[in-house]
Amino acid sequence: MSISEWINETFFGMDASIFRFTNEMLNENPFIFKIARFISYFGDHGIFFIALAVVLLAFRKTRKVGILLACGLAFNHVLNNMIIKNLVARARPYDEVMEFEEDLLIKGLTAVEKEYGEEIKEKPKSLIKKLFKISL
Repeated sequence: MSISEWINETFFGMDASIFRFTNEMLNENPFIFKIARFISYFGDHGIFFIALAVVLLAFRKTRKVGILLACGLAFNHVLNNMIIKNLVARARPYDEVMEFEEDLLIKGLTAVEKEYGEEIKEKPKSLIKKLFKISL
């Protein structure tokens, strides 16, 4: 068993639980959703920290801190994106949870069809949301 298989097998339940909890919190509270989106956008591709490093490098007084920040960003990129991600090769929890729940939906479709009937054909996304309490 490879490292990635062991990690995926060991932590799938925890990942799925955290994913569902976070998804429910974000769907229930639009304010928290906006904060989470801002935080996510704020950190996308490290743009903020790259810009901060450039600004710090521009001034003699803060140049040492700028060099440390730039070196830390470069080290982080190499270690995380080029080594650890390839070594571990974990799927995103969203992909795993959705694939698992789609399998459940397909296998349990006949039982669900009896209960919901025509609603399956008319509103499949709303039915999936209702059954699994997820957002699409």
